[in-house]
Amino acid sequence: HNLLLLNYIMKNGVGISALLLLSAIIIFSGINQEAFGMSVENKLLLNQGLDEIQSHINASKDLFEQGHFLMAISHLGHPIEEVYDTLPLSHITNKNFVDKLELSLFILKNTSPDILSEDYFSQLLVIENTLQEGKNIVFSNNLDSSLISLQTAVYLLDLAKVEYSEGMNQGGTLANNIEIQDSYAFTEKAYIIIQNLESVHQKNEIFEKHFTDLDVAYDNAESSEIVGAIIDEIILEINQVEIQSSDSILPELDTSEIPEWIKNIALWWATGQVNDGEFIQAIEFLINQGTITVSNK
Repeated sequence: HNLLLLNYIMKNGVGISALLLLSAIIIFSGINQEAFGMSVENKLLLNQGLDEIQSHINASKDLFEQGHFLMAISHLGHPIEEVYDTLPLSHITNKNFVDKLELSLFILKNTSPDILSEDYFSQLLVIENTLQEGKNIVFSNNLDSSLISLQTAVYLLDLAKVEYSEGMNQGGTLANNIEIQDSYAFTEKAYIIIQNLESVHQKNEIFEKHFTDLDVAYDNAESSEIVGAIIDEIILEINQVEIQSSDSILPELDTSEIPEWIKNIALWWATGQVNDGEFIQAIEFLINQGTITVSNK
């Protein structure tokens, strides 16, 4: 039904206000409706949880490939033990995804220490596909993608500091301590998030230096104070990043120019609360009231 409204607007030569309205319509109608059921805060919580789960999986895969099978399997129990209760599952209307995610965490927790290598990686691939479904929910409209990604990176780095401190208090190292391994996996995931954002490209060299220093600190089993200080420097740089328009779904449109009533009408239409005919009548009313200007050009 986008074409019906587009034809109406084209036929009547509606001016800039209607173009803004059309932009809102296209945005809302192209969004996975799951996004409307979640606040930015809940999308952030979900994204943080998904990346935390992926970090535990990454730590497990690294150890498994190195032949440390028992330690690798132990990491797979962390998502259900440490992450599950933080996930905003009650705010997700896609219950099929929720069921698959819960089952995935149960499968991870109950992975057999005797699992064959082929089965291990096949199992993780299926679970990672489920995590990607969650990512599609979080970033279905892209409007808050950069902000959510950067805040998730900070969240993982804060976790890394806590885990590293706990591991060092146990006298551990990256080679033999699960907490330090988790800490390292969190920093690796944060690095990947940062590198995938256009907004931080101007700071690439700075981030590369900090993360290189961090890798050296992990290898040398430096004190919690030294590792924490490097992480704090990275977080400081993240907090100073200016989000670029290229990270948004609307690179040329300042959404502050779209009045709230336009957003509401577009939302009602996109979610089926008003039909096409009613929506067109609303546009006609706004034109007749002079709210939307009509051009004869």
